[in-house]
Amino acid sequence: MEIPGVGPLLASAFVATVADPHAFKSGRCLSAWIGLVPKQNFSGGKEKLGSISKAGNRYLRQLLVVGAMAVIRYAEPERDQAAMAGATDGAANNQGRGGCAG
Repeated sequence: MEIPGVGPLLASAFVATVADPHAFKSGRCLSAWIGLVPKQNFSGGKEKLGSISKAGNRYLRQLLVVGAMAVIRYAEPERDQAAMAGATDGAANNQGRGGCAG
């Protein structure tokens, strides 16, 4: 399986840093642990966003950002716009499932 923006360097850094990806409740929790998105907590139906932590692996975070920027930079606007719309449809279904804390 090939993922755009993810090469052998990023893949090996990810595997070395994240020993057990099943330890995370969701991809968002993993992203918060790496330091890409704010931590998220739910209490009484209210969403509370924390700060973006710099506690994760700085090298892995940099590689992920560089890979994402490369995909954005070299994307073909018309063809990839439909693919991006399909990718974000699944993300909308994951709202309201609770935070990462627990």
